[in-house]
Amino acid sequence: MYHAVHDTRGHAMHERLFIAAILLISIIVFPRNASAQDEDVFRNDVYRTEVVTVDGAQLFHVVGVSPLRAEDVRVPRRRLRFRMSPGDLYDVVLRETVLSEPVAASPFYLAEYSYGEDSLLVQQLRPFTGTLNALAMPEVRILDQRYDRSAGGVELLVEVPLLTWNPSSGEVRWVEEYRFERVRRDGLSVPPAAEGTPPYSSMPFTTRSSNVDTAQAWIDYQNPMVKFHVDTDGMYKIDADWLLQSGMNPSSVDPRQVQLYRKGVPVSMYAVGMEDGSIDAGDHFLFHATRNYDERGYRYIPDDLLNSHYPQYMSIYTDSTAYWLHFSTAQPLRTAMDPGMSPLPVDTLDWAYELVHLESEGPLVNLSTSAAVGQMPDFNGYTTWFWQWLWVRQGARGFNFNASDPKPAESARFWAKVMSWYSASFSLPHHSATLHLNSSEAIDSMTFNLQEQAILQGSLTSDSIVAGRNTLRLAVQDMGDPEAGIVYDWFDIEYPRLLVVGNSQRVFSYDSLMGEGEQVIRFTEVPDSDPRLLRVTDDGRAVMLPVASFSVDNGYTVHFADSLLDGAQYFLSTESRLLTPAAGEQVQIEVLDEQDREAGYVIITADDLMDASREYAQFIGTEYGISTRVVDVQDIYNNYSYGMFQPEALKLFLFDLYHDAVNDSLRYVLLVGDANYNYKYSTAAYSRNIVPSYGAPVSDPWFVAFDTNAVDLSIPIGRLPVSSAEQLQRYLSHHKEYRTQRIDEWNRTSIHFSGGFDESEHARFKSYNDGVITNYVEPQPQAGRSTHFYKTENPITDFGPVTPEDFNRIIDDGGIFISYIGHSGTQTWDNSIASPRQLKNERNRYPLITDFGCSTGRFAEPDYFCFAELFIVQEGGQSIGYIGNSAAGFLETLQYLPDLFYGKLLRDGVHTVGDAHREAKRSLPDLFAGSMPVVDISIQTNSLVGDPIVSLPFPTKPNAVMRPEWIRSLDDIITDRMDSLRFEVVVGNFGLYPQDSVSVQLEALTAGSAWLTERRMVALPRFHDTLRFAIASNKTAGSSQI
Repeated sequence: MYHAVHDTRGHAMHERLFIAAILLISIIVFPRNASAQDEDVFRNDVYRTEVVTVDGAQLFHVVGVSPLRAEDVRVPRRRLRFRMSPGDLYDVVLRETVLSEPVAASPFYLAEYSYGEDSLLVQQLRPFTGTLNALAMPEVRILDQRYDRSAGGVELLVEVPLLTWNPSSGEVRWVEEYRFERVRRDGLSVPPAAEGTPPYSSMPFTTRSSNVDTAQAWIDYQNPMVKFHVDTDGMYKIDADWLLQSGMNPSSVDPRQVQLYRKGVPVSMYAVGMEDGSIDAGDHFLFHATRNYDERGYRYIPDDLLNSHYPQYMSIYTDSTAYWLHFSTAQPLRTAMDPGMSPLPVDTLDWAYELVHLESEGPLVNLSTSAAVGQMPDFNGYTTWFWQWLWVRQGARGFNFNASDPKPAESARFWAKVMSWYSASFSLPHHSATLHLNSSEAIDSMTFNLQEQAILQGSLTSDSIVAGRNTLRLAVQDMGDPEAGIVYDWFDIEYPRLLVVGNSQRVFSYDSLMGEGEQVIRFTEVPDSDPRLLRVTDDGRAVMLPVASFSVDNGYTVHFADSLLDGAQYFLSTESRLLTPAAGEQVQIEVLDEQDREAGYVIITADDLMDASREYAQFIGTEYGISTRVVDVQDIYNNYSYGMFQPEALKLFLFDLYHDAVNDSLRYVLLVGDANYNYKYSTAAYSRNIVPSYGAPVSDPWFVAFDTNAVDLSIPIGRLPVSSAEQLQRYLSHHKEYRTQRIDEWNRTSIHFSGGFDESEHARFKSYNDGVITNYVEPQPQAGRSTHFYKTENPITDFGPVTPEDFNRIIDDGGIFISYIGHSGTQTWDNSIASPRQLKNERNRYPLITDFGCSTGRFAEPDYFCFAELFIVQEGGQSIGYIGNSAAGFLETLQYLPDLFYGKLLRDGVHTVGDAHREAKRSLPDLFAGSMPVVDISIQTNSLVGDPIVSLPFPTKPNAVMRPEWIRSLDDIITDRMDSLRFEVVVGNFGLYPQDSVSVQLEALTAGSAWLTERRMVALPRFHDTLRFAIASNKTAGSSQI
């Protein structure tokens, strides 16, 4: 039967046979007024459809659409691409569609697999029994659209349904054809177009949502799983020997229950052998695996660089992808053998695009010219590891790559990512760059300005590429500043390569330029006679394609047949070239958020620090009366980032722990282990990322800030950046001593340092510390004793009018805290303090040190220790806690944070360091009318190196003290002839100093018998007071006591 397609005038345009033999004419017409060149037509001829009856239900089956879970069921859809010039952007409107005759069938089903007689998996369809009304698609419309610059030019990506579904009539209408009209309108631009979806860990943490993986349904908490890593794309094989090496006895494994997972998503495996339900010699699983690419894509530039991530080719955390084997899955996902095509298609595909990605990870920098943006912890659109600089005076730089078996007379595509570095020119544009191949003219040229980024992209005929070495050349032009420079990040070359196999595997992705529809795929120089071709579509479905034919010719020439699908990836390997992953490890994943394991104090640590951390936690629980728990960071990765290193996993864990608590809410978090902000380089002995921090500069507070802007801290957090159990045990020893040392003058004594680079700053910084002293240290009842060392200009001094002897005496006596306000570097203050030895007291007491300047809290540096580490964890350090910045300090917050912190600590009586620190930072935004980036930076990067539960032993009540050695006779010689005796008595107060009095009683005894008693009421001294007594002598020889 025939049907005709009509235009708006109703005249027949053409006729053709509809393959499903479904009848008649169906037209949906929209008003239009477009010229032929402004119309795009897409047809759905490439798809295969069938109507099948299952359990009495009519199902409209779109071959290749095979949902396995109820949540995957929806109207099938496709994505259309409209290629256009960056200078000629247009939108599209769906003006007309051509639909088939209605078919009484449901397009909603689930696909199940079972073993066939030949051990291959056979697909069976099952009607979907969920609510169908919610899946209604009564008309064809654009479901989603976005612009993209990741495929050789600007593309408008449009998603549309493949069919309509009317739940009232229960009818399907297949979409035969779409007709779009191009629409030019002002204001069109190319927005960021990330491929895929961001990882759940990048989402806001205000509430639980589907964006946060809290179900962890892929994990088998009851049985061990096997984890392994892959760092090369290809087709892999695992067999009995591999399972044995990975800690799993193959004789205990039922192959019918083995499921592979990647990032929580099941991966289909092809079973070879195992028909008897066991894994014997020669039996194995085949599957595809890939490296840990950043699934958001990288060939685009975000519109809002500040509030977007920098697009990366690979994950910034690890190149390897973790895969998991589950051994008790009732219906694991299996790859079936495709039935093949007969007759074979006419068209032949003998080439595919080969990607050559050139990138070298250099320094990690923030390319913004804003000091504030450069200090933000988030990996925003300005922050990346770039390759190298290219200066105008250098002109150009070449990058070599090798091309194998290029296919002539096709299109080759090129990209280059560049960014502004420096220009002092006052005219625009600041930069101009061109991209060249070998001796070609410019492939592309672009101009851009300071703080801007650009992607050069273009295409040439593949005849421009020679077999062997080629050179891609990047050139910069002088735009008015010969000292200007740019940086480059990466280069991509996609060239058409013949499907010559040789001694390796071939992996390629389908591209629309390779043709469409059913084609024979021809591989040459296949080394063995047992090739396998695996096709994986972008929804993860996999099928093994049978060999259509092969012949012997310089190896083997092998033909396969397939219907090319958008997004499909192909993996070809012979048996001898199959990859085998490195042996895995058997892992019993631990449930982390069980309510019977709640704790108020949590330590996150790893590796060989676990035992020492448990010992430390036991001390905390006993000493502070709080429930404790020690968690291995690897268990957090296993639960929250699929077994891969990812700092965001810690936040997800703490989010769950904090919000799920019922009996004992989470009150303190301590991270035990060193960190390294530069995930690419962790080679130094002391730069291991034992427990990571977040971002660069790093931010531990980010882990406990669950609001959208990550500035409202929910839990006090601190870190001990130790790299050995010995260092942790040393801090434990210090903490034990700290809790047992007796209260004396030290507990009410503080030392203050103020710096600055000029007279104005000297006065300003001194005034900040003066304010702390005047407002919080000296007022009653604290009435503390302080010494303030401050820089002066005339005369030039670092510590003010103090002699070296007095300075050393005050440092030797020490104090409960040391406050520094001024400029600082990673290992120095601007007043010549450059070593913990300079502040070491002789009393073996451990002060809290605060420093709101720059960088002294940069504990995550890969190649040196910061001040905080030197004072806290290194041998010779003498501090119980160090509050410092992992980023720069800003004057806008420097004048407030010390006041807020010491106000909480002294005025408000919040003596626990972590609580005072958190409350001070939560108060900071209230001081500003509107948002300031430096406020967010200070909240996120001003960090506590030390334990947040530490409570400073400030006195909480008066503590009058008299000691025998404080009683002194004023008479050199005492005899029984003297009429009176004179004594001097020192009365001390080691506690608070309220307006109060103290009773002092003096007794004189001879031979144990009191012969005089005198009582005085005196004012409670601030620290010490001296009383003088004159008493009548009893004129009795012998020994007497006062």
